[in-house]
Amino acid sequence: MDMNELASHYIQKLEYLLAKDFSAKGHDLEAKVTSIAAALPDELRDFLQGTALLGRRLHQSGEPNREVMDFVFRCGQAFERLESFRQIRAAENLVFVPLNGSAPEEPEKTDLDAIARFVAARDRLLKAVASFTLKFLLVLAGLLILGMLIGLI
Repeated sequence: MDMNELASHYIQKLEYLLAKDFSAKGHDLEAKVTSIAAALPDELRDFLQGTALLGRRLHQSGEPNREVMDFVFRCGQAFERLESFRQIRAAENLVFVPLNGSAPEEPEKTDLDAIARFVAARDRLLKAVASFTLKFLLVLAGLLILGMLIGLI
């Protein structure tokens, strides 16, 4: 695997992670980072935008250079930061404050992973149901209009 293939592989992995865990939309890494920029902390957003810019510059140059290893290292850092952010977001969704006034307990890391996977699956399911419902309602509205035009209704 040469350096350009290595960089392309890491770009694809990062794009997949952003799309799967954060529902990022777009045709390339920069577009996906931009699509979720509002939901990210400033430091993480700036880091991901810098990584995407470096990836685009490497892809456009087409020649192997030493920046590829820097890019691969930055991708590894991005994976770790995104995983940490995903777990923090899952913990925030699972705020449990005991009624007796004691301090809330931190959930275990394995619990956070399971919760994060559940939240991501729930979001994908709700998106699919909403999409189906919208299409169904549009078809029904179309049939109603068609029926009115023909004079059946």
